[in-house]
Amino acid sequence: RTHCHLGIRLRYLSIWLLRCVPHWRQCRLLIVKIELLHTSMKLVNDVTLQ
Repeated sequence: RTHCHLGIRLRYLSIWLLRCVPHWRQCRLLIVKIELLHTSMKLVNDVTLQ
């Protein structure tokens, strides 16, 4: 019973992944931009604290 449920969940996951893949590059770029922004803000904060 749980095995069947797991199979359904895996199917949903695969559908979700297929739907997400076309936008994956954009997602990745957004994550990288956010990380860069975060690190630059931290650098600015460090400089202003000194």
